[in-house]
Amino acid sequence: MVSFPGCVPGVIFVYGENSQAILANKKGHVLCAAAEYGKGRIIVFSHNVFVNSFGKKDTKRKNKRFNENIRNWITKNTDKGNEIPCFSDYFNNFDELPPECRILTWNGLPVRTEDNSVLKLLDWVERGGGLICGVCPWGFAEVYKIDVENIPLNIIFKAIGIAYAGKLMYKMIAI
Repeated sequence: MVSFPGCVPGVIFVYGENSQAILANKKGHVLCAAAEYGKGRIIVFSHNVFVNSFGKKDTKRKNKRFNENIRNWITKNTDKGNEIPCFSDYFNNFDELPPECRILTWNGLPVRTEDNSVLKLLDWVERGGGLICGVCPWGFAEVYKIDVENIPLNIIFKAIGIAYAGKLMYKMIAI
């Protein structure tokens, strides 16, 4: 069982040929999806707390086995357990990403990114990189006053066949 108490995740739609749901809640709403893109792999979560559990911010080491499985899948069983850097630390200087880096996380920040930096990230994944990403779509949209469709991660999601549910979906779920 995967546990992230206190977070209210969004909903993910999976429609790509090389994408699949890998974690759902009791209602069947997808909370995590995986995709292969070129030689690389991507994990998409429906809340940034899931993403943060892979980086420096994870001091409690919850869901250790689940996270190990994700790391092994995304690196095709070549994970060395190294610290995983965040894309937001490199979006303006992606060329400075250490060559030994095999996985990046991205929690959707900064809100306004240059499409070019996201396209560089997508190219890196296509050449064999691994990305663990996600936000709480409804919360992100509310806090940053943007539509779910304008979340920067969508540039990548369109390429892999994954989408976050928009506001209408959340209203329907609450009914």
